[in-house]
Amino acid sequence: MKAKWLPISAAVIMALGSASASAVEFHGYMRSGIGINTDGGNQICAQAAGAPTKYRLGNECESYLELGLNQEAYNKGGKKFVVNTMLAAKAGNGNDWQDTRGPGNADGTNGGHGDQIYDNNPWGNAAFAFRQANVEATGLFGGNEITWAGKKYYQRHDIHWMDFYYWNTSGYGAGVEQISVGKAGAVSVALLREVTDSGFGDFNINNNGGTESTKNVSVNNIDVRWAQIPLWTDGSLELGVNYFMPSLTDGQDDNNVNSDKAMMLTAEMTQGNFFGGFNKFIVQYADNGAAGQLISNHAGSGFWGGDQSERKSYRVIDWGTVAFTDKVEMGYSTVYAKMDRGNEGDDNTWFSIGVRPMYKWDQIMKTVAEVGYDDTDVWGTKEKLQKYTLAQAWSAGSNIWARPEIRAYVTYAKSDNDNKFGTGKNDNTSVGVQAEAWW
Repeated sequence: MKAKWLPISAAVIMALGSASASAVEFHGYMRSGIGINTDGGNQICAQAAGAPTKYRLGNECESYLELGLNQEAYNKGGKKFVVNTMLAAKAGNGNDWQDTRGPGNADGTNGGHGDQIYDNNPWGNAAFAFRQANVEATGLFGGNEITWAGKKYYQRHDIHWMDFYYWNTSGYGAGVEQISVGKAGAVSVALLREVTDSGFGDFNINNNGGTESTKNVSVNNIDVRWAQIPLWTDGSLELGVNYFMPSLTDGQDDNNVNSDKAMMLTAEMTQGNFFGGFNKFIVQYADNGAAGQLISNHAGSGFWGGDQSERKSYRVIDWGTVAFTDKVEMGYSTVYAKMDRGNEGDDNTWFSIGVRPMYKWDQIMKTVAEVGYDDTDVWGTKEKLQKYTLAQAWSAGSNIWARPEIRAYVTYAKSDNDNKFGTGKNDNTSVGVQAEAWW
């Protein structure tokens, strides 16, 4: 019996040895901390009604974690294969033990504890997500292009201090990235697919003796990008077209689920060496079912409900960083979005502006402030929100992007909604300590 296992054991040992020759890359992101509302209870975070995001510094009420493992599986003759995986987890800043149970009942059922009904069960409010699983192959066609398939964070563009992904079509798909076109830059082409909400509710329909849902609609997205287009010294341009095509089943088509195609256009100009930092200026346009993504969500295919054939939207963004001196650095951002809803009702608008200046005391200690303002008129809800944060931080380096970082903060927010933070209360102050890291 032992002899039969010897070849298998040898094979396992050889496999482990070959894997260690190209070490697994462990990378990720995390944020977590403790926050207290000065009126009592846990930290209260402020986000304007209808705004897709908020200014983050001292204004995050949850713990979040991404863990990624990448393994180079082959690298010979100018060709390379890499396996990428990632899982994510999110939980409210509650108790030590947190699992995936939902709100609990007072009698102990449905994950309940003690004699109190929890709207947000502190023992069971953790969520886990499957985020990436793909293979990337470099040089299959003789160049430095990357051919990929699987589930992937696909060329995401974001404003970090807002946690705002203004160009994000990540998900399941396949494509070829960074196809060189010489001095004119590089082209990337991908086909991605996701399931979106049709807006028709989750009722079943008969289809050849079986049942299916009218709620979930598959949408194909052809994503074409031309990046690194040279403009002038340290200046470049990226252009992109996303063409969204609903893929309806026969049953969905018979029930008149929306099948309108949609398009999103993006142009992003980047200026490097911009007062010691960089500047990005972005203009986006979208129509039909994609239009709502520029006003109320991160820009992907997203919601696909009802008749949206008259919708048109645009968004203008300017953001970046500047270094006034060796000691003073600042991040800034401005966003304006508007959607014409056609015959559906009034236009939707969102305006946001914010700055994050910092003073560097030495290589690891800094004082950071953040001021953010949002003005929303979205889906019939209006709000104007101001948010101010002052933080003392210690990080692994003096750069504005240096992490890991530990920060102690105080945050004040005020809204024109008289009941924003409770009956008759339109402002709130929270204090806390948070850690943030990426590696």
